[in-house]
Amino acid sequence: MSRHHPHGHPALQAAAAAITLLAVAACSSAASTSTSAVAAASVGPGGHPPTLTGSGSTFDAPFFSVAFATYEQQQPAVSIGYSAVGSSAGIAAFSAGQVNFGASDVPMTAAEQAAAKGGAVTQVPVDLGGEGIAYHLSLPAGARLHLTGPVLAAIYLGQVTSWNDPAISALNPGITLPPAKINVVHRSDGSGTSYIFSSYLSAVSPAWAAKVGTGKTLTWPTGKAPPATAAWPSR
Repeated sequence: MSRHHPHGHPALQAAAAAITLLAVAACSSAASTSTSAVAAASVGPGGHPPTLTGSGSTFDAPFFSVAFATYEQQQPAVSIGYSAVGSSAGIAAFSAGQVNFGASDVPMTAAEQAAAKGGAVTQVPVDLGGEGIAYHLSLPAGARLHLTGPVLAAIYLGQVTSWNDPAISALNPGITLPPAKINVVHRSDGSGTSYIFSSYLSAVSPAWAAKVGTGKTLTWPTGKAPPATAAWPSR
């Protein structure tokens, strides 16, 4: 998301122009409109090169790392720093005016937009990807573990707690699964990734929808959370 200031501070106008164009360029070819707007963003107050700062989604961070480096090569007068601190933290920092742009896997709600400081908020899609579940389990060479959405929901609900549970064994015939406990890991911070994952579980599991539901911040029925993600390096 970026912010439009029709009559705002010149530095904020420059920041908004640059990040909006960067987002558009990530989704389409907008060369015809980028030249003049980026030129306006290439010189800040007093003729000094501006530095744009952003924070938010960890999901977007790998794409941003490549996209921002490419952008800076093309526009050396502009430098961009990004902290991958999670969608909720990114929305909070952007809403408080602490960064020039934020990134979230979940669009800001009308209430969040109304609460943001500094003027109207512009939201622009920047990338598209999928989520996956990782597991740590020794299997025979060439074998892969098969799980369904409802069984995955049962694992995260704390209802399926061992790898050789009948619900998992039935999905993996011919594979001897160990009786080891499943150690569930989930995000600790407010996360758009958690929103997407919990939205999926709510769609495939009425039990999950009723007990946990969908959200960036969840009350997880089971599992442990690692420390919140550290800041993404700035260049």
